[in-house]
Amino acid sequence: MPPITSISMNELARFMTSPMTQRARTLGNFRRRSGYHPARDFYKRFRDALRDIHRRGASLDELREVAARQNDARKRIIFSELADRYTSKWRELDAEYFDVRTARWEGGNVKISATPEVGVRIGGRSFATKIWLLSQPPSDEVASILLGLLELAGRRGIPKWPQGWEPALWDTRRERFLTLDTHPLPQLFEATTEAELAAFGRLWVALEEEEQEEESEKTATGGAA
Repeated sequence: MPPITSISMNELARFMTSPMTQRARTLGNFRRRSGYHPARDFYKRFRDALRDIHRRGASLDELREVAARQNDARKRIIFSELADRYTSKWRELDAEYFDVRTARWEGGNVKISATPEVGVRIGGRSFATKIWLLSQPPSDEVASILLGLLELAGRRGIPKWPQGWEPALWDTRRERFLTLDTHPLPQLFEATTEAELAAFGRLWVALEEEEQEEESEKTATGGAA
């Protein structure tokens, strides 16, 4: 059976941390948004520039130039701060870049995509790294879940990541590089994630059936009139 839908790792983490009473609303928001739209992604140009600069082996000082070219004044300010903090932390870590691709895996009849922005090699360790750019820091719970989902993607995803890669979450604004050393996986994380995906799938189908019933009622009412 094909997956009922595809979601990002970030969306799954949002669902997993939503209170039970708000999950239907969270999932309804996913459904109404109906997919990723670059125009709504405030940080897309920054992430794209970051990947491009690393892949070309260019100087991270170019990030400042990218920020200065933004038409939106708010983006110029925020991107400049992000550029400074990212560059500062990169140099402090004495890091080396390697390329890492999106990995996709399935659970509970749902397809999940994990997209680390950069590969970061530090002292012989290789980290598939998700870049956190938001002004609000990730909670410990969110950080642990994102790290856990990256770890699952590394083991179960397609394409397979090389053995030995580790997950990392880079909280750019606060210059924190989070790993399983700082945020160990919760007990039974994989089993818990499978249960959450099963719940996601059931709720998705229930909302879909509810929407179809409402549409049928509208059609019937319109026909009667």
